[in-house]
Amino acid sequence: MDKKTRIIRAVLKVISKKYFGEVTLDEIAEEAELAKGTLYLYFKDKEELFLQSVLFVIDCMKGSVEKNYDEKDGFFTSCEKIIKSSVWLFKKNPEYAGIIFILHNPNIVKNRQRFFEEIHLKKTELYEFLVDLVEKGKKSTEVRKDLKTEEIAFFFMSLFFDLIFRSISPGLKREKKISSQGSVYNAMNIFKNGVLLRKE
Repeated sequence: MDKKTRIIRAVLKVISKKYFGEVTLDEIAEEAELAKGTLYLYFKDKEELFLQSVLFVIDCMKGSVEKNYDEKDGFFTSCEKIIKSSVWLFKKNPEYAGIIFILHNPNIVKNRQRFFEEIHLKKTELYEFLVDLVEKGKKSTEVRKDLKTEEIAFFFMSLFFDLIFRSISPGLKREKKISSQGSVYNAMNIFKNGVLLRKE
């Protein structure tokens, strides 16, 4: 693992443990087992460090999605694989939960507009991938043609992030009635079949 990645993972680990309070560069350097000055070789300030940490996790999610995508799969099979692989990514790397603290605490950065614009651009890459996937689903007649492609993609992406954050939320993890596998199954069932009661 290169030093830049070590620093980013250290940031996420420190934040995922604290969830509140001021995270210091000293704590991050200690977790990364590097001198504090080394952090400035890769990041100009803490704001840049937080931004790059979020982008790193989104890139990991995008990589997981692409790795588990198979063109031979149908639309709904692809959607289920995408969600399951991402939930597993966070279970395997629990420190990625630190991304929640950063996204839900915009006051930790000064230039919030730039911060969220860059995150939006990164999320757009995933959105465009989903738009292509929906179009493929329409061509194969798995997806209704009367629905707007962009709205389906946006809805699925919202579901995608919600399931991931739910799977790593401390409060929900303590609730034994809720399981990642069950949540994915139920969400996909609703996404595929809707909630409308169909009368025979």
